[in-house]
Amino acid sequence: MLGIVTALMLAGQPAVSRDDFRPGQTASIFSTIGGSEWCPAGHVQIDLITGTYSLTPVALRERCEDPDLERTVKKGQLGKANLATLRAAFQRASGDGLNRCPPGTRPEGIIVGNGGPAILLLVTGARSAAAPDDMSCWSEAAVLLSRTLETMFES
Repeated sequence: MLGIVTALMLAGQPAVSRDDFRPGQTASIFSTIGGSEWCPAGHVQIDLITGTYSLTPVALRERCEDPDLERTVKKGQLGKANLATLRAAFQRASGDGLNRCPPGTRPEGIIVGNGGPAILLLVTGARSAAAPDDMSCWSEAAVLLSRTLETMFES
């Protein structure tokens, strides 16, 4: 269901062609996924040029308290449709920005999360941008990109 909503939200975005991500460029995303108050968040790193990713999934709930907990890193390749979706969400977030709270202001609403800090980092050859520590200040584009990642990489 969330995938349909994400697709509809991105439908109004300009098409992203392979030319927007030429070899030799740098475009990647690093994000936490699946955070909860019980288990450490997983995380994913995606190269938007090649579509390759490294995923550390959230641990099974029954193993979260294990002091020797180790999680296996999974490596993979995104399919064309998922890669195109992430590229479009990346471009929107890069263009719109990740922070919706102007300096010195407070968010209108408060997001409370017990799962620890959420991280969303966008990297290109020219710059990097991180979503604010306070999720209440994440822009609509940052939230959409985060939800897209959660949907694609849910454990």
